[in-house]
Amino acid sequence: MVITSLVVKGKNKILCDDAALIKDMILCEEGVATEINNNGCIAIADGVGGNAGGHDASQFLLNFIKDKWTSKLSKLETLEMLKEANLELIHYSEGIPEKSNMATTFTGLFYKDGIPLIAHVGNTRLYALQGSYLKQLTSDHTTYQWHMMHGNYDEADKCNKSEIISCFGGASKELLKMFYVENVFAEYVPEVLVLTSDGIHDYVDIDTMESIICADLPMTKRVQKLWMQAVENGSLDDCSIIVVEK
Repeated sequence: MVITSLVVKGKNKILCDDAALIKDMILCEEGVATEINNNGCIAIADGVGGNAGGHDASQFLLNFIKDKWTSKLSKLETLEMLKEANLELIHYSEGIPEKSNMATTFTGLFYKDGIPLIAHVGNTRLYALQGSYLKQLTSDHTTYQWHMMHGNYDEADKCNKSEIISCFGGASKELLKMFYVENVFAEYVPEVLVLTSDGIHDYVDIDTMESIICADLPMTKRVQKLWMQAVENGSLDDCSIIVVEK
């Protein structure tokens, strides 16, 4: 596999709340293109900006996964490991009163023999490129999406569209309620998978993302172009992109 990633701190921010994990590397505010074998974790964690300690939360979670997860773990064992990570994050945050509500979203691919499990909570996203079309594989765990799913369109229009309703941390293990680990690629793994944080997908529509990812350019240039498009469209947030090519 070839992994191309970009993590950029948002304008006027002191710390970057986004972080990316590529096997045994945690990236924050930098990009890298590298090859890895068919085992390992590839993930984006986006510390919740409304809570103090977003940077700490995303770093803590990815470091825990880096140290604890191996491809020997089953789907159930991976789920239990991530639940343990959540409890450890909450315990860690209790020792920092001014950051006791620290929280992070997470979308990850846990590869074993070239087949990834998907783990997801919050509003980071995973897409698959099917031909020349991008398909979103995850749903956002936000107040907006919850109202939309239940047909409450007026409420959806009025609510804070970025409000997270499920995440790691947040001083309560109940906030992990919508988290899941699934194997949706048992028969076929797409040639290209794309992970993004909301600093990207909240500002670049899927058609534009599609055209950029499919452009006749080196993947490093495509990733940079996608980030620049988000900034041009008004993104001041931290931005993360990972592209996985088989």
